[in-house]
Amino acid sequence: MYKWIVLGSLIFSFSEVAFGQSKEKVGYEKVNTGLPNSMQANLIDRLNERSYDAIINEHLDSATYFADEALQKSSALNYTYGLARAYCNKARIEKHFHDDFPAAEALAFKSLYWYGQSPRKDGIDSLYEELQFALFSQSKYTEAAKYASRQYQWCSQKGDQQGMWNSLNSVGIIYYQEGKYDSALNCFLPVYEQELKARNEKWTMINLFLLGGIYRAIGDYSSALDYYRMAFEKDNSDRTNWRHSADLDY
Repeated sequence: MYKWIVLGSLIFSFSEVAFGQSKEKVGYEKVNTGLPNSMQANLIDRLNERSYDAIINEHLDSATYFADEALQKSSALNYTYGLARAYCNKARIEKHFHDDFPAAEALAFKSLYWYGQSPRKDGIDSLYEELQFALFSQSKYTEAAKYASRQYQWCSQKGDQQGMWNSLNSVGIIYYQEGKYDSALNCFLPVYEQELKARNEKWTMINLFLLGGIYRAIGDYSSALDYYRMAFEKDNSDRTNWRHSADLDY
């Protein structure tokens, strides 16, 4: 338990703002946050789910169609949660299919705004992850770490261990890019140990790749090769496809 308290403190050191109402200034009019009737809301929620499913199954046209439909219907009804989810999916589309990280960032901040107007917060942790990815990909490391911190705290409150581990990996990758290899290792290694203990083969593989990268960077090629070998022993075509769909192409 102490180890995780220390790691939690470590990621919060990146940011003065760990969690709370967004302070980003976005020029939208505030709308009624009341939900439409349940049938309409369920339809929009389903459209957003289908957009997300299409993204991870590599169907760009369907992903775009369902996100646009959800956005149009949510706008007509002032359904703020539907708007938040639709913009999050549109950010994913720009990231995953087009590698357009400035566009992904702009759309993700629109989603964050609408989350701020909505009484529902389901899925906001995945939005924090999208923001972290888009900002990181533009070398905006301090800002990226802020949203990794928010993801960590949200997942901690929900008891989502995988989400906590993912956010710690994100912070470790930021440390890695900054050349702070000891700090990166202090993120990756405990997560690897927990994934191994949980027998989570896919995510154990991810952390083996990350650990291999750290040891390669510090010139310990023997250890790097050991970690890479273990990672590739766990890899297969299904897991390669999963890594690609989840933008985890290490």
